[in-house]
Amino acid sequence: MANVAQKLGDDVGEKATLVSLSIDPEHDGPKQMAEYAKKQGVETKGWLFLTGEPTNVDAVMKAFHMKRERDEDGGVMHVIGVFLIGPDGRELKEYNGEILKSEKVAEDVRSAIPKG
Repeated sequence: MANVAQKLGDDVGEKATLVSLSIDPEHDGPKQMAEYAKKQGVETKGWLFLTGEPTNVDAVMKAFHMKRERDEDGGVMHVIGVFLIGPDGRELKEYNGEILKSEKVAEDVRSAIPKG
């Protein structure tokens, strides 16, 4: 996603917003999310790192037909879901986060930005 943000340049924050949601809210509070963003070198305005109550995170994931699953040790198995949401709030595209092509995502984001 850092590569996507880089390719979008000033469009992030001005015309598009990137959102990263923790799926481990029991361990990822606002402080941890801010530390993660900093550690990743993310200083881009328009890129939000969100967390919340577990029930709220589960509700967001359910809206995208995803769910949190636990490892045998009780930890959360990380899911890499990447979605392009249009200006009207509807899902435009889902990407396989394990083989994400930043050029394609940036191109799709730009094509979703309303003209004018």
